[in-house]
Parts: sequence; C-alpha cells; structure tokens
Amino acid sequence: MSSKEFVKYFMILVVLFLVFHIIMWETCTKYLLDEPAKVGDLARLSYSEDLADKQHKDYSIDLPKRHIKSSQYDYNRSIDLITIGDSFSNGRAKAKNRFYQDYIATYSDISVLNIETTYLKRNTPLQTVVYMLNSGLLDEIKPKYLLIESVERFTIQRLAKKKVNMELNISKEVLKKFFKEHPYTLHIPENNMINTGNYKALLYKILYKFRDDAFISRIFKEKLSEKKFSVSDGKQILIIREAIENIRKTNDKTITTLNDNLNTLSRALAKKGITLYYMPAADKFNVYRKYILNDKLPKSTFFEMLREQKRDYVLIDTKKILSKKVDSDELDVYYVDDSHWSYKASDEIFSKIRFK
Repeated sequence: MSSKEFVKYFMILVVLFLVFHIIMWETCTKYLLDEPAKVGDLARLSYSEDLADKQHKDYSIDLPKRHIKSSQYDYNRSIDLITIGDSFSNGRAKAKNRFYQDYIATYSDISVLNIETTYLKRNTPLQTVVYMLNSGLLDEIKPKYLLIESVERFTIQRLAKKKVNMELNISKEVLKKFFKEHPYTLHIPENNMINTGNYKALLYKILYKFRDDAFISRIFKEKLSEKKFSVSDGKQILIIREAIENIRKTNDKTITTLNDNLNTLSRALAKKGITLYYMPAADKFNVYRKYILNDKLPKSTFFEMLREQKRDYVLIDTKKILSKKVDSDELDVYYVDDSHWSYKASDEIFSKIRFK
C-alpha cells in the first residue's frame, strides 16, 4: 500500500470515527452524560435516553418549612427530629421537593436535622447513632425523635450483619467536626463528545433486544401490565440488579438480627426520652413487582417478615403506603429513570405519618 493510499484510508477511518461519535452523542448520550445530574442513574447506566424523565426534573422547593443540614447546623438550638440515612435522606433524586424531611417539617410542624453522612469511619447508621448517644451529642441536641432510613436492598448488610455494639464512643467535638466537614456530595465524572459511552450505548441498544438485562448491564428493563409512568408509553420500568439479587439476603436470621438491633438501640434512646423511627425505603422493584410481566423474577418478603416482629421502635411501612398509592393509578410515584421515589411518595408518606 502506498503512502497516499494509507493516508486516504486513515482519513476515511477518522471521518467514520468522528461521524459515529457525533451521531451517538447528539441522538443518545449527550443528554445522559453531558448533564448527568439531571438524569436518573438507571437511565444513565442503561443508556435508555428514551426513558430519561425530562419533564419531571423540576428543582423547585415549594414547602413552607425546611430541614437543616448537619454541615450547616450551629448547635445553638434544640431539634425535634434527627434523620440519618442514605441517598433517599440526602435528596439524591434531584427533583422537586427532593428532601422528604421538608414534608416532615411542614406536615408535623417540627424542626428537622439531617445528618448528611452516616459513613463515619465506614460505620453503619446504627453505629453512628451509638456514637452520638455515647458522646453526649444527643444530650446537647435534645431531639424527641430519631429516624433511621435505609433503602431496602442494602438494609441487611448495613443493619443486620452482626449485633450492634452499644459500647462505641468518639468525642462529641470529633463528631461535630466530622458532620460539619463532610456534607453529602455526588461525584459524577465529566464526559465529552468522544467517549466510551457511545460504544456502550450502541451495544446496549442491541443487547436489550435479546435479554432484559442486556447480558452485561446492571439495569433490568422490564415491561408492565399497566401504565405506571408518564414517560414513553408508561409501561416500562428500569430496575437495578442489586434490588433483585439482594432479595435472597432476607431470611429469618437476618430479619431477627435487624429487629433485635433496632430494639436494642430504641431502648437505649428511650432512656433519653427519644423515640426511634425506622424507615426502610421500599425498593422500586418491590413496590411495582405485581405489575411486572416477567414471572421469573423473585418476590421480596422483607416487609412482610418485618411486620411480624415484636418491635420497640416505630416502623414506617413504606411498601404498604406506596403500594396503595401505585394501585390507585397514580403515575410516577417513583421516577422511571431512577431508583428513588418522587415527591409524590414523600407527600403520601408524611401526610399520614405525623411526629407529635
């Protein structure tokens, strides 16, 4: 091959390379990757731009009362309720009224403090509460209630791996410093027009035609028997793999350990006049499971087993509350492109659960 021919073919390859990336970027990946904070994780990870919930990405907050973030709290006032949890507690849904704590503050007319991170030295929410209890920090804040939240699929590994250690201790000042300096943040890498996501987007479009998890995806794309979302035809749902795989972790032993840990913590808090609330955030898969056409997928018994336990704490049964809402033909109780529930769910839960 002559040098001219080599240059010719090389230029053709370069042009094809650029054309491919331009087409994929403009038709699919630009919206998913260029502004990832505006797109739910499930749409982004599955490259499902057709299910990206664009119309509901309203970032307004129209509730009259707001919660306080731990990074902004000055400890000069007492607090009625403290919340500790994961991305559900830290507004990860990135949409209208994304903090359920604002619904609590508004409907129950109380002050609410959210501890923005529970990952103090990689500890669980239970252990973080123990630190706050033993250090005297709860004595200073003087809450009447404390709410622990954890998404269903990770609850067993967070709260039921072993018996809670009630002897843990850290100084109050260390805790204050940690909470002040570690606000909840989300790190998503930046992308430009030429990126590997363009190849993945094309590959996933092909593979999803053959299997609901595209063989290699973390996201299952399933069909529904009824319209439950306002995006596309409303009869498709995106489910993260962990919500399906972690169902097997629910059994008599783990549920008993979970309940015992919460009871132990609740009794310790009660000595300080604090009522413990536990809110497992029902997995989207669990709430919509009865409408998914794929009968081969498992069914979660997490809430059903937990309801049977003898509890010293207050259980906020999000599956029961939100299943009724979904059954009432309300659309978008959860976001179709995200694992998180929408403001409609927060409103439904805390218009019924009052802290008084």
